[in-house]
Amino acid sequence: MTQENVEIVRRLFDVQGTSEFLELLDPHVVWLNHASAPQTKPYVGHEGLLEWYSDFRAHVGGFRFDLVELIDAGGDQVVTVHRVTATGTTSGAQIEQTQAAVITLLNGKVVRSQGFETKAKALGAAGLKE
Repeated sequence: MTQENVEIVRRLFDVQGTSEFLELLDPHVVWLNHASAPQTKPYVGHEGLLEWYSDFRAHVGGFRFDLVELIDAGGDQVVTVHRVTATGTTSGAQIEQTQAAVITLLNGKVVRSQGFETKAKALGAAGLKE
């Protein structure tokens, strides 16, 4: 199942911004930003994810998440390393950051995504080392 999970997460990045994105998520998905993000509360369910999108858009515009690396963390987890590119809504400054996440899947759907500032932190949370 782990390779299948990796492919589901790859698809998640491929279809961002489309209705197919929500189809890859469990209806009760929990979405968590990294600890230093402007909003750190949990976003729950499809409605919560739409709220996350709205909150994120309040700070940045024209954003995109581009996959850099996918790591099979075993079992039901996949670690992503991804590049975020955006424009600050107030400043107009160009933003480019590399971040990571631990994505947990169950029955072919994403049930949790936890963001991290670095690959090392995400790997540690998944019980892996660099």
